[in-house]
Amino acid sequence: MNVQSQYAYGFLRFSPGAYPNEFGVMSAYFCVLSIYFIITRCVFFNKKYLYFLFLLSFVGMFLATTRAAYISFIISIVYIFLSFKLKMKMKFITFILLIIMVLIVFIPNDILQFVLTILNTGYNSAIDSTGSISERYEAWDYGWNFFKLHPFLGVGFESPKISMIHNTYLQFLFGFGFVGIFFLLSIFFVICFCFRYQYKNIYKGYNQHYRHLAIIGLINVSLFALSNHNQNQFLTWFTVFLFLSSGCLCKGNYNYPKE
Repeated sequence: MNVQSQYAYGFLRFSPGAYPNEFGVMSAYFCVLSIYFIITRCVFFNKKYLYFLFLLSFVGMFLATTRAAYISFIISIVYIFLSFKLKMKMKFITFILLIIMVLIVFIPNDILQFVLTILNTGYNSAIDSTGSISERYEAWDYGWNFFKLHPFLGVGFESPKISMIHNTYLQFLFGFGFVGIFFLLSIFFVICFCFRYQYKNIYKGYNQHYRHLAIIGLINVSLFALSNHNQNQFLTWFTVFLFLSSGCLCKGNYNYPKE
């Protein structure tokens, strides 16, 4: 497997076998999942395994030095906090405070300053006309000009004319056109329609965590797609695979033991 090397903020970005943004978002996803299962005391996973998973994914997210991962992590944390009842919220706050205390005590100040620098750079990019976000606006406008010439059929999948625009949604639209997007959305809604009852059977079963896990995954993948620069990234198509395969696996009426 090829590893794409990238430098940011004076450091080599950590991305074993993946694009740094992709690896960072995946690490953020598993980090939030481990926190969720620790707080809810899920019986399906060993607690030692969950703490180990949290440590690995948190370090991986940190070393990836990607703003998309940090933002996905924060939004996912806010979501699971809002989804908890009052008692669980108190446990959640206690857990987060313990993490913050450990970070303050054991992580050197220069490393904490490094993370704050990354977040501050992201903010400056949003308001600075010469920042990376401004450059992406220009790339979107550049792709839009080509798309206007072929609005119905698009300019072609992965066309060089719309490469590196850092937005999967626009790249699908510009590449496939309105006709292609119509067929893609039609397939999506047909799949949702076919498996809606199967998903309901799962939700009514013994394991009540599926909805939260799906939404957390949706948060991370959706935000990743906003900054992803092409459709060849592993996470883009792995997400499609998970959606299709989960629908197939849910086919049938499963009976789970009641608590």
